[in-house]
Amino acid sequence: MVEAEVRGDRSGERVFTTLLWPGAKPLLWPWHLERLDRDARQMGLAAAAVGHIEAAVVDALRSRRGDVARVRIDLVADGGSALDEPPARTLVRVAVSEPPAAGLPAQGLTLARVPTACGEGHPLAGTKRPDAVRGWARRRATAAGFDDALLVCARGDLVETTTAALLLGLDDGSVVVPGQGCGAVRSTTLAWLATRRSIAARRVAFAECTTVRWALACNAVRGAVPVARLGDRRLQRPDGDWQQVIDAAVRATAPAGA
Repeated sequence: MVEAEVRGDRSGERVFTTLLWPGAKPLLWPWHLERLDRDARQMGLAAAAVGHIEAAVVDALRSRRGDVARVRIDLVADGGSALDEPPARTLVRVAVSEPPAAGLPAQGLTLARVPTACGEGHPLAGTKRPDAVRGWARRRATAAGFDDALLVCARGDLVETTTAALLLGLDDGSVVVPGQGCGAVRSTTLAWLATRRSIAARRVAFAECTTVRWALACNAVRGAVPVARLGDRRLQRPDGDWQQVIDAAVRATAPAGA
C-alpha cells in the first residue's frame, strides 16, 4: 500500500520515490494514488504506464520469499530539461527489502547532541537531503567517540529531513534517533508517522519533543523507544490530559531500568 512519497533530486536526477508497505489500507490511499498519477504525468510518464509500475511491483514481490518490509519505486526522469523540456522517458526502478534482523542494539548506547540545519552558514542549512543530514551528524558524533547522533534543531527543517530518512529506510538495521526542539510539524508528516506500523528500523528513539501531537505520533510508531521524558510545560493544554497519555506511552515503551 502506498503510504509515503518523497520527491527530490538525487545525483542530479529528478526522482519521484514511492514507498509501498504491506499492511492495511491507509486513510490517505486515494490521495496517494492521485499524487502518484499527477507526478508521473509531470515527469513524462503516460497514465497507462502506472499499470506497468504495479505489474513490476508484483513481479518483484513474487521473486522474494518471506516477509517484505518495504517496496521502493523510483520514477527517474531521463533526458529533457528541468525548466522547459519534458523528459524523453521515465525510468522505473523497483527494489524490495526484507525486514531487519530481530533484536535491539546493545544497551549503553552513547549519543551526541548534534545541531543540524540551523541558521545561515551551517553546512547543511536548508538542505532537503536527509541522507546528507544523517551522515554528517553521524560522522561528527562518531569522530567524538559517540555511537550515534541525537539530532536537535530549533526550526522545522529537521522534522522533515529525519522523517524522510525514516521513510526512505536510510537507517535500516541501525539506531535512528531523531530529536527536535520545535513545534513546526507539518500535517502530512504527522499523518505519515501516525500510520507507520512497519518502519524498517530496529530501534527508534525520540527526544526533545515539544509538541503533544508529535510526541503522540512518535509513540504510535511500533518499536519506538523514548530516550527522554516527553512533554513541555509551555504547551497550551488541549482537551483532556494528553500528558498522562504521553507519560503512559513512555512507561510502556521504555527499556527496562530506564
